[in-house]
Amino acid sequence: MVMFLQLLGIISITLAILCIPNVAASHQVPSDEERLVSTVQEFFTSWFVNRDIKKAMKYISTTPIIGKCAAPDDLEKREPISQRAIMGAFQQLFTNGLGAVARKSRLSDLLESPGYISPNDRNVTTVNHPAKQYFEIFRLNVKRVEDEVRYICKFDERQSFREAVSRPNVYYVVTRVKVDDPKDNVELVLLWVKEGRAWRILTIAAPEY
Repeated sequence: MVMFLQLLGIISITLAILCIPNVAASHQVPSDEERLVSTVQEFFTSWFVNRDIKKAMKYISTTPIIGKCAAPDDLEKREPISQRAIMGAFQQLFTNGLGAVARKSRLSDLLESPGYISPNDRNVTTVNHPAKQYFEIFRLNVKRVEDEVRYICKFDERQSFREAVSRPNVYYVVTRVKVDDPKDNVELVLLWVKEGRAWRILTIAAPEY
C-alpha cells in the first residue's frame, strides 16, 4: 500500500512538471527582418519625431558608401570619397530633412509608403511587416550586376557602388516624407545592412522608376 501511494506521488509530481508552461520554449526570438523593421522605425522616430540628429547618426554604418546619384554636388566629382565626407553628407541630409518638415509627434503625420513596388516585380522580394503604412522594405533578386534593375540609379555610377547595393543582404527601405505642400513630398530610399547584431544604414540611393 505504501509503495502504491509513493508511486502515485511520483506520477503526480511528474505530471505537474510536464504541465508547467515552458516559457523559454514559447518565447519567440524576433527574426532579423523583424529587428530591421523595429530599428528602422526607431531611426525615423529619432530623426523626424524627436529631431535628434546626433542619435540618428548612430544608425549609420561604420563603413558607409555614397553614389554619385545621391552625393552632394561638392562630392560628386571626388574619387575616392572619404568616410568623413560621407558622414558629413549624411549629417547634412538629416539637418536639411528637419528643416523641410513640420514638428509632429506621430510618424503617421510625417511618413507614408509610396506604394510603387509592384507585387509582380520579380526583381525584388518584399518584406511584409506591421509598419508598412510608414515605409516599404524589399531586397533585390539580382543574379549579376549587369541585370537591369530599376531600383538602382545607374547613371554614371561606379561599378563598386553598383556591386555593393546589389548584394542579397542589402535591404531597401523606401518612404515618402510629408512636407507642407503635398506635391513637394520627397521619396527617400535608405539601404540597410546588418553589422554584427545591429542593423545600420549603408547608403542613401536615388530611386529609379
